[in-house]
Parts: sequence; C-alpha cells; structure tokens
Amino acid sequence: MVNLWKKLKPVVSGLFVIAVIVGLILLFVPKEKRLPRQFYEENLTRELPSDGIHPGDLVVINYVISVPSEGERVVDTNDGAVAKEFGLKNFVDGPSRIIVGKSGKVKGFDDALLGIRVGDSKEIWIPPSEPVTRYALNKTREFARTQPILLRQSFPLRSFEKLFGRKPLLNSVVTTDLFPWPYKIFNVSDVAVAAEAIVKEGQEFVLPGFEWKSKVLSVRGVDFVVIHNPKDGQIVKTVLGPATMSTDEGKLWMTYTVSEGQLVNYSREIAGIKTTHVFKAINVTGQKIILERYDNPAEKTLRLKVSLLERVPAEDVVKKRA
Repeated sequence: MVNLWKKLKPVVSGLFVIAVIVGLILLFVPKEKRLPRQFYEENLTRELPSDGIHPGDLVVINYVISVPSEGERVVDTNDGAVAKEFGLKNFVDGPSRIIVGKSGKVKGFDDALLGIRVGDSKEIWIPPSEPVTRYALNKTREFARTQPILLRQSFPLRSFEKLFGRKPLLNSVVTTDLFPWPYKIFNVSDVAVAAEAIVKEGQEFVLPGFEWKSKVLSVRGVDFVVIHNPKDGQIVKTVLGPATMSTDEGKLWMTYTVSEGQLVNYSREIAGIKTTHVFKAINVTGQKIILERYDNPAEKTLRLKVSLLERVPAEDVVKKRA
C-alpha cells in the first residue's frame, strides 16, 4: 500500500496543481453578462422567414412602446387615444408606415420587427441601448450671502434698442425691466454700448431671478456689493421645485423639498452646452437627492407590442422608386 502511494503521489500532486491552475483561470475569466431570457431568445441570430419582415422592407404597423418598470408608461405609439392618455406630444395617429432600418425610433426597434409576418401580433422586449443617467445632488445648497456685481456692462448694439426701448445716446440714462437700477451710457461704438449702473449705498431692490430684497452694502471702483436678505423659512421657486431659505450673517442655505417620485426639469452644462431634461427623484434622504433621467427611452428596458398590417419587400420598394 505504501509503495502504491509512492507511485501515485506525483500523479495526484500533479492533478491537484492542474486543478488549482484551472480554478484560477476560471476565476479571472470575465463572466458573460447574459440578457434576461426574453431578450436572449429574441436576439439570437436566426434565419428570417421569406414572408417575414426583412431590413429595407416597407411595413405598415400598429405599435405601442412602454416601460414595464414604470407601470407600463407609454413612451411611443401610433394610437392617438393612448398617446393622449399618457401625455405624448409627438405622435402620428393611425397606422405607421416605415422603412425597416430607417424608422428613427429607439435603437433596437427595427431589429425587433425582423421576421414578423403579416397578420402577426408580437410582444418583444427591447434592452437599453444607453447607460442610465443619474445625478446625486445635495439636498441643501450653500451660498455666500454677499455678492459683487460689476458696475460697467457692455450691451450689443444690435439688441440695445429692443432691450432699453430707445436708441443709445452718449451720457443718457436708460432703464429696462430686466435690471432694478438705471444705466448711464459712457461709450457707443459700431458694435456695442457701454454703460455704468447708477446705484448708491443702502439702496434696496429685488435682483433678477431672486424672490427677496437685496441691499447695497458698498459701491467700489469697479463693482458694488449687495447682501441678500431672504426671510428665514421663505419658500422660493427653483428648477427642482419649491425650496426653503435659511440664513446667518455670512451664508444662505437653500433646502429643496423634492419628494421621491417627483418629476423635475434639471439642467446640466456639458462642453459649454446647457441642456434641460426631465428627471425623476428616485431616492431622497436627509442629505442627498438622486435623480434619474426620465425622458430618454433608450435608457430603459422597453416592451414593444406590434401588429403587422402590410409588408412590401425591400426589392419591390426599390423597383417602385426606380
């Protein structure tokens, strides 16, 4: 028995080493991220039936695209009654005619149509084609209570008259509803009008975009400094809905009152371009608000319900065009 073990020991040891190596290899091999079964089956490479939809076909369909995770919220359809029910604005009521591959719909829509025969009604899942957009925002924002404002401003000549309601004249004083102080013009060129704000220490006014009075603390060589004076507990309007103001000697705090599930219009500036989209507050805590993009179906798992009414094969479409 001992002699047998001596003979088998190198073999067993070798098998053990091989097993360890294989285990380590399998550990570090990336696991395939498979789509849920319904996605996987619908997106298998398959031979399309000759009488089914092919790329380039002209088809007439009825369809509804919804978001299952949001109570089947409809994001696109050619059913006018359903579109109105869900508040859709851009839709065409009645059977939809499209060239498969050029529908302009969400990515995956055209591929989902492939193989469907005239008379068929299908329900197909479309996976997300773009990553989810989420932002984490502080529920309370902090601002300095004082703010410097430049005394001198330059206005484009082409828009000056529309802005101030008169042509620019050197040394004249002009006013506009956009600013709570008058301006005195000190220079007029072929392209711009330069003017200086007329303000004095102790003056109070409501600045553009604010809902409280601010007071001029000092007027300096190039600017003047105001202090913002909202009332503690004052409710103001913001891009995220109502917010509550609080203050101390040098700071302002704006606390958003966003509730979970609320839809808000939120703007972000990317590469110098400011865009506004609809977001949903998916989580609200004492410190943070988590927003998720709501108005981009490409970020969602979608359900397509479609019925094929007519089909013109791609080759016949080409002949008709010729």
